[in-house]
Amino acid sequence: MGNRMTSKQILIVDDDPNVREILVQRLRQRHFIVESAENGDVALGRLAERDFDVVLLDLMMPTTGGPAVLRAMQALPNKPRVIVLSAMASVWQARSEDSAGVESLEKPVDFARLLTLLGE
Repeated sequence: MGNRMTSKQILIVDDDPNVREILVQRLRQRHFIVESAENGDVALGRLAERDFDVVLLDLMMPTTGGPAVLRAMQALPNKPRVIVLSAMASVWQARSEDSAGVESLEKPVDFARLLTLLGE
């Protein structure tokens, strides 16, 4: 299961440096190619530079938050799969029109569940 090499490219977008670092380390151990962004503006820059297979997106960030990033991603030619990571994920999922087709996980992140969503 975790032994096979995968080339999934993942962008982690979260303003919490601890969350970013833990996810980067754990996903790289599983052979994912991982980059991170500390806010929505940096994320949009990275998404403009290259394609990602999956974006792990926090909702609540200063300046450009997750919902704005999600809307901006709709204009990308190769739209990545999005998994929202947030303490408010279930509330957002139930109330936001932007949540259609987007998976979500509550924080703190259940890593085993995240791996399942990533196909591991």
